[in-house]
Amino acid sequence: MKIHKLIIPILMLGVFGIINTEMGIIGILPEIATSYHVSLSSASLLVSAFALTVALAGPTIPLLLSHVNRKIVLFVSMFCFFASNIVSAYASNFSILILARIIPAIFQPAFTAIAFTLAGESVTAEESPKAISKVFMGVSAGMVLGVPIANMLTHHASISVTMLFFGAINFIVLLGVTLFIPSLPVTKPVAYGEQISVLRKFDMLIAIAIVIMLNGATFGFFSYMSDFLDQITHVSVNVTSLYLLVYGLMNIVGSFLAGRLMTKNIRHSSFVIPIGQVIIMTLLFTLGNTWWATGVLLTLLGILAGFAGNVFQYLIFESGREAPDFANGIFLTATNLGTTIAPFVCGLFINSLSVRFALVGAMIFSIGGLIFIMLKYFRKQKV
Repeated sequence: MKIHKLIIPILMLGVFGIINTEMGIIGILPEIATSYHVSLSSASLLVSAFALTVALAGPTIPLLLSHVNRKIVLFVSMFCFFASNIVSAYASNFSILILARIIPAIFQPAFTAIAFTLAGESVTAEESPKAISKVFMGVSAGMVLGVPIANMLTHHASISVTMLFFGAINFIVLLGVTLFIPSLPVTKPVAYGEQISVLRKFDMLIAIAIVIMLNGATFGFFSYMSDFLDQITHVSVNVTSLYLLVYGLMNIVGSFLAGRLMTKNIRHSSFVIPIGQVIIMTLLFTLGNTWWATGVLLTLLGILAGFAGNVFQYLIFESGREAPDFANGIFLTATNLGTTIAPFVCGLFINSLSVRFALVGAMIFSIGGLIFIMLKYFRKQKV
């Protein structure tokens, strides 16, 4: 497929803007609660409503829009994010603010799924993981920078300025889509039933299970990382912030490395993730009270998390190549399921024991993921 050389940067900036919109709000929930005269728990609905909408829209919206010109889908999706940020900047009440969050979340899977698909189709099959990893770097950057950017802008200016900044990023992408992405009609549309049928494939079901388990392992511990650094490592708030920033930046490094290593051997790349998680988390469990060891181990864990995201996407995409956008939507739903389930399970370990045992809960998910990976590749050897 012949495309403009700017398409990858446009898609990177697009997912960066989307994740900024999704994650940035987390850093300013107290300010939003105060500004709109609601409780902090009510303000947190801005996060949970967005995440739940993405999880529900993940497999459905890419499927429903799979026959629509991809440029139109990209344009409409980004326009919704741009408009939602403008509305959020001037929302007169909390109900409008929530609505402005839910509507763009519906289109988040559509833009992200097509971004992964276009990146993969823009190069040869061998180079596809490398191209997709560049889009993932935009995801990682959004997760790393969304919260601190929102914090800084809100504290030095206002909530409105923060929303307008995110809207400006979306607007730049909107222009990029308009000017540099050609019309992309679906010349050979895949029937809805045929797309859904990929869910009956053994490899797809195994890939979904792998993603749920291993992404769960990542976020099962990440959700309580701040508490771990406070209660186990006993570092200051500033050092905790530094560790979290380094962890996030290493996600970008991991995405960069994945694009190069995955092109060589996806099978080995798959096994590296759960084995690496178990080793690093075991060391964290025993050395977590030592600040320098914890810093080193979190750096490695951050690299592994960025690496893993790329592998997850490829495993599901590989199992549903005949319906690429639908497969990428399934990927988003699987990651969200892991992100939802694992923190709850790890929280049970914390309630019964201590925050250190969140690592045990996370490792259970890692081991589960390893079992599914072994099942996937062992079965292929037997066939």
